[in-house]
Amino acid sequence: MIPQSAWNGLDALADSWPWLPFTGVLGAATLTTLSVMQKLQQGAPVTNPDGYVVPVLFGAVAGLGFGYGYRKRARHLESLQEEVASRREKERRLQRYRLAVEGSTNLLTALDREYSILFANPEYRAFHGIPPEEDCSDCTLPEVIGDRAFAEVKPYVDRAFEGDSCEFEVTREGVDGTEREFVIRNFPLVDDGEITGIVAAMTDVTERRERRRELITQKQRYQSLFESIRDAIVVSDTDGRIVNTNPAFTELFGYEFSEVEGAGTAIIYDDDSGFDAAEALNDRSSPDIQSRTNRYRKRSGQVFEGEESLYPVRNPDDQVTGYVAIIRDVSNRETRLQQLQVLERVLRHNINNDMNVIAGYAETIRDDASGPMADYAETILTKSEALVDTADKEREITSHLLRTPTPERRDLRSTILQSVESARERYPGADITTDLPDPCVSTATDAIGQALEELIENAIVHSDRDAPSVRVTVERREDVLEMIIADDGPGIPEMERSVLTGDADIEPLYHGSGLGLWLVNLIVRQSNGVLRFEENDPRGSIVTISLPRTPAGSAQQRPPDPADDSLTSDSRTRPASR
Repeated sequence: MIPQSAWNGLDALADSWPWLPFTGVLGAATLTTLSVMQKLQQGAPVTNPDGYVVPVLFGAVAGLGFGYGYRKRARHLESLQEEVASRREKERRLQRYRLAVEGSTNLLTALDREYSILFANPEYRAFHGIPPEEDCSDCTLPEVIGDRAFAEVKPYVDRAFEGDSCEFEVTREGVDGTEREFVIRNFPLVDDGEITGIVAAMTDVTERRERRRELITQKQRYQSLFESIRDAIVVSDTDGRIVNTNPAFTELFGYEFSEVEGAGTAIIYDDDSGFDAAEALNDRSSPDIQSRTNRYRKRSGQVFEGEESLYPVRNPDDQVTGYVAIIRDVSNRETRLQQLQVLERVLRHNINNDMNVIAGYAETIRDDASGPMADYAETILTKSEALVDTADKEREITSHLLRTPTPERRDLRSTILQSVESARERYPGADITTDLPDPCVSTATDAIGQALEELIENAIVHSDRDAPSVRVTVERREDVLEMIIADDGPGIPEMERSVLTGDADIEPLYHGSGLGLWLVNLIVRQSNGVLRFEENDPRGSIVTISLPRTPAGSAQQRPPDPADDSLTSDSRTRPASR
């Protein structure tokens, strides 16, 4: 039976030569002219019954008869059809290979045994300055890359010609003058078992190497930081096994890393808590840091109090792969706090009560005696009262040291007015005035009013005038609120100001005029504020408390106050005492 493709093909022949006196199979079968059939040695599209176009190559036919001869010729046509289809498939594969080569980001070239360039893709041409339209078959590798670079790669090229695929690294300067780092892979080209050339694939690894060098630098930097941190660091996996520690860990706990590597973290705790807090870090809704105070056990068996900050280690998929614990020994701090508590109790009970007894006897002697004895008693009474006041101030300082108040955003206008009224009641002979905007919003601890009272009182009691003058002014800046206390007294000694601001150390000859300024400085620091001292004109002192208007760490912008003129007035004249 004649294939449908053959029928269509013969019909196509008849349609192609309308001068033939007949069409169809019978007409085509009688074609005996060799010269005509030789013209048919070309591909012609043939449509199969499914509608697909199949390429067919017709060969020269001396004659086409009926019966067996015709069937043989039909089978021959089928064979030719399959051959052409196979050849076209090979061509398509070669086309895909060509597109893949030309589309590669690598620099590709092929060489023969004379080191002549058989092929170079666009990337190779662009880097080496070979024009796209230039036939590089007349170029040799030494001519393209230079004799010096060729001497460097020749041993690897020769190895490939010997059948040994190899890989090496080079630094090559492009036609634009920039240096790039490449990894070159050479492969032999084999034809019928014979190596006729090689292929060289150049992969640009410059950015990759730069990133790697940067990672190494960062690793070294972090490693240096890791080793220099004075707090103990423990790195564990998700099962709580220790995988790394820093030198401070060895110094604090007494273990070398080799002794605890792979051990459970429970080895450093006084109880079974271990990294229990780490479980909460697996939840993305929880903070990425857990802080707590624990009891730890050293290798020697000594137990101490420590503060621990625990962080998760996450992979690019945001999965927790381990934990980092930073441990700080706070046992000395706890000891100091205990000592302060003892001191506070001693000041509150022993000294205060005993001095009250002394003052009581001195007052009785003064009232019953006369002459020098009465004067002596008055001196004892005055000094004892001053000592009680000093003990009270020291007790207040100790109380503030024992607690860690949190600064909060608040309107200080009423606090300032209350402090001023309290000072007026205690010192009716003083002239205390104010200049306050409304509102006076900033962040401070609840003790900021006490600091203001101390400054007003300090200005009054140390004044050398019969009627001391104190003026309290508030200025609103963009980021801070300034409370300014100006007086007309003799001024605060330079030594005392320098010690309080940290510009000078406390020396044996230093003696403060009182503990009030120390208390003020402590309260201001706890409020994240700044204390400044200046000289007033024509005399006296100006003490300024600068408080932040936005809580520390707040990401919110401070809304403008209704009467805030800080954006239009950058500065105002400092108040002078009246």
